[in-house]
Amino acid sequence: MSLEQIPAFVTLTLVCVIGALGLWYLGIRRNSRSPKRYAVGLALFPVLIIGIELLSPLLRTRPEFRDTVVLGSARDRVTFTTTETRFEVTAAQAVHRMELTPKAWGSYVPAETVRMTYQVRSPSAEIVGKGEQDFAPAPDKRLRWTASQTTFNAREEGTYTLVLTVPPQVGSVDIRIRER
Repeated sequence: MSLEQIPAFVTLTLVCVIGALGLWYLGIRRNSRSPKRYAVGLALFPVLIIGIELLSPLLRTRPEFRDTVVLGSARDRVTFTTTETRFEVTAAQAVHRMELTPKAWGSYVPAETVRMTYQVRSPSAEIVGKGEQDFAPAPDKRLRWTASQTTFNAREEGTYTLVLTVPPQVGSVDIRIRER
């Protein structure tokens, strides 16, 4: 909760308390429990809102980057393709997990293992992650290979670049990067 939100919360609380008092008085005048129940609910409403606002930092998930690099049909490509994808890193000095899932294009069913290379570069062009991954055909035969996970250490905040070298059998690559 920031200091800018406090006047809005005070106003909300006062409006709800005044409304609850009016409903409570109506319940007393009519000798009915129904307006009193609504009065209690209305009085507790700001407590619920403020509680959610105070607990929201604990409930936030870590930032995640998802993208799909579409390369097209293997018939259009006979050699390896190099592609670059940019993504934001908001937490310096954090370990990030990268998951790559190559997928086939069209009706091609993966039959052999493919090898992809990756390189992660920081905003200052420093290489923070580099390697090769072998991807075996997925056992469920659903036009994809198995996913592979690797980690890299982000050294600074900013826009990082993921460079993938992809074999011609792969039609697209699903990319998922998040803080660990």
